[in-house]
Amino acid sequence: MPAQPVAPITTWSPDNVIVTWTAPDNGGSPVTGYMITIRLSDSVTYSEDLTDCDMTASTSTTCTIPVIALRASPFSLAWGSSVYA
Repeated sequence: MPAQPVAPITTWSPDNVIVTWTAPDNGGSPVTGYMITIRLSDSVTYSEDLTDCDMTASTSTTCTIPVIALRASPFSLAWGSSVYA
């Protein structure tokens, strides 16, 4: 069974937040996808981003989320908020 990946790194470009991570040791089983969750404006709850980061059938280790999507529901982050993925 694959190990859990280490915490991702988030970087900002003018219009996007880019989430990258290192693929974990697969333990002999193929990695068939990842789940990307973003912390909501309540600073407690996390929600999946299935619009911009549907990684359920992907082995990519990068996800790009438009800043405008993070400011909208369900995330509702204020301008200047930190992004936790």
